[in-house]
Amino acid sequence: MKKKKSHPLIAFFLWILFLTGVFAVAYLSVQDGEETKLMGKKLIQYLAVRKYGESVTETQILAVTYQFRQTGRVVAFFLIGILGTLTIHVTFYRWYWVIRTVLSAGILCAIACVTEKCKNYLPSRHYSYEEMMLSVTAVILGFSLVSVIMVVFHILKEIFDVIARMVAKHQA
Repeated sequence: MKKKKSHPLIAFFLWILFLTGVFAVAYLSVQDGEETKLMGKKLIQYLAVRKYGESVTETQILAVTYQFRQTGRVVAFFLIGILGTLTIHVTFYRWYWVIRTVLSAGILCAIACVTEKCKNYLPSRHYSYEEMMLSVTAVILGFSLVSVIMVVFHILKEIFDVIARMVAKHQA
């Protein structure tokens, strides 16, 4: 059996990307509600005009704001799920696959829960169980995507190894 190779530069790059994503989400999560609304006001107004036409009501703007923020949440946590899973698997490549997988899932779920739970301590922000579960779902979808791809590649590698051994045995 071949010894697994270390990829420290790839691991370092993945850690930078993963932690940047986590810090970006944490930064957005700890801003007060009014500051967050002001940050994307022009973009939201642009999207509302594109969706509803020139005469946009305040209710329509609030609806677009909610849709935009929830979509952003899902995309951000989905990407964190992908990057976090890749980072753990590349960094701890010598550990058993099951340990890396459980570690990845635990860390990612903790990040998704803590970023929402911290809102209890911020002015003009509120904790939402539904939003926390949306974050957890998105992070687990990213985790699952990477995990399934890794399992499929592992199975294909094993199949090709068996075929290669059979061909080598047949030629000998």
